Amino acid sequence: MANLVPSPENENPGALAGATGAEVITYSFKTEHYRKRSIAAMALCHAIADCHPSDACEIMGAALADLRAPMPSVPFLNQMEEARVWAMYADRAQLKAFCAATFEAMASVDRKAFLRYAGRAAA
Repeated sequence: MANLVPSPENENPGALAGATGAEVITYSFKTEHYRKRSIAAMALCHAIADCHPSDACEIMGAALADLRAPMPSVPFLNQMEEARVWAMYADRAQLKAFCAATFEAMASVDRKAFLRYAGRAAA
């Protein structure tokens, strides 16, 4: 965990010689959007490193749960468009569970068609 936080021990002295702190961020990220994201990410790393490990695990676990896509509560009304949007935010476990459950619920003819489609997509 501590290696995520920049410190004299893990800093690369050869990189951007003479540039430190805000200068490195300004040099590395030319747009304000990415500079702000970088500063927020570094602050988060520092906050996590400053926490007791058990507290950090609890907080990060809750945060990850909040960031996951909620399982669809009603059938997708716009079919593929809504399904694709949901899938962009779903984590790996959600994608696998939803795909497996949906595949199991398909009629045999639809399973065969899906496997043909998946075979083409994987190639």
